Amino acid sequence: MTDPEREAGSDRRRRRRRSSRRKRPAKLAPGAIAELFITPVMVRTDGLSRKMLAFEASLYSQVKRALVNRDVGAMAQIIALCERYGLLERMPEPPLRSGLYVIPKNWPEAEWRAMFKRHGPPPWPGRRSGLPD
Repeated sequence: MTDPEREAGSDRRRRRRRSSRRKRPAKLAPGAIAELFITPVMVRTDGLSRKMLAFEASLYSQVKRALVNRDVGAMAQIIALCERYGLLERMPEPPLRSGLYVIPKNWPEAEWRAMFKRHGPPPWPGRRSGLPD
């Protein structure tokens, strides 16, 4: 091997070493990511430019994808985000009774109302439960 060939070979070895020694770029810290979302960006909507938070702009595009493009995955992400920030509440449990009581035809209304006042909603103790037959 001549001297230039050795040098060329050594360059190849060096290149391989250099490529394997490359460090990965450092990950962004959570504070840096939050700072990216807090900084305002210029957004053009309907031909008008205005400043908007980066988080708001990304959420705006997410909603547009979900509603206009009917993207189910985007809608699921929006719902998860709303649950995370407490924007969605669970529906209250329906009452066990509807509030509609049927007085049996074989009971006088005054007697049935007296039993209701004394014992609460039917069924009642005893041979007459207060429920229609």
